[in-house]
Amino acid sequence: MQLEYELIGKTNINLATSIQYTIFPNACAYEHYKYSIDNKYKTEMYYIAKHNNIPVGITGLYSHNEKDDESIWLGWFGVLPEFRSKGYGRQILLDTIEKAKQFGKKYFRLYTNDNGTSTARPLYRSVMQIYEKYNNKDDYNYNGNCLIYTYSLCNNEVEKWNDRFANIKEDIEDEAYGNDMWKDKYNILILSNTENEEFIEDAYIATAFREDGHRVTIKWVDYEEELDEKFDIILRRDTWVEVGKDTSYFKEKNDILKKRLSAKDIKTVNLIGLDGI
Repeated sequence: MQLEYELIGKTNINLATSIQYTIFPNACAYEHYKYSIDNKYKTEMYYIAKHNNIPVGITGLYSHNEKDDESIWLGWFGVLPEFRSKGYGRQILLDTIEKAKQFGKKYFRLYTNDNGTSTARPLYRSVMQIYEKYNNKDDYNYNGNCLIYTYSLCNNEVEKWNDRFANIKEDIEDEAYGNDMWKDKYNILILSNTENEEFIEDAYIATAFREDGHRVTIKWVDYEEELDEKFDIILRRDTWVEVGKDTSYFKEKNDILKKRLSAKDIKTVNLIGLDGI
């Protein structure tokens, strides 16, 4: 499988954060991404992973030179839900290890919250060479569920991290700060007439994002279906969707919906192309 990797910069940081936040809905990488862009020494770099130009996940590398000049770490690695169990995660991880070899470090490491339900655990244990519990008393350790995995990038024997300070608590603080900024998500209603139009599967539009990067969640309903929750916008049903700034898409028989929706003045939502899925 041949994947493409787009370096995260000023032009795509919002898209990257939206992808990341979809994968990790309780943690936000925006501060880390911003630091990597501003960091002139390039000790951090993050990527959007794409297949046929469609985003499928994220990955990244960072190092703490002041703490450990022999290791480079995996940062913000994950696959969008609709692309899991299709080999993307393994390929992205292997490709990231190859990128890590370019920096002259001895070890590639990652830490993770492993509470027994981690979907990435089988992948990490099949690719990485060793793992260990992390319980540094001065650091955050996911309530005792933190594991550190290591892979040797050279001919040296793999060495454990041995509970040295990894500064995970700073990452947690940055994630919490990012969460406060990144809670905006739009629920979009698309009216559909299943008698006259072919049904478009949800997977086709699962990678839709607003221009400012926020994830768009979409609900298909029939014209006369009543709603129990409030949606922001009403759209025509189309594979390329333009957000309405008023209620021009409503028809007379949709008065019941018209009273329960409020249109927002936001930009066009481009649904990412579907070829190759």
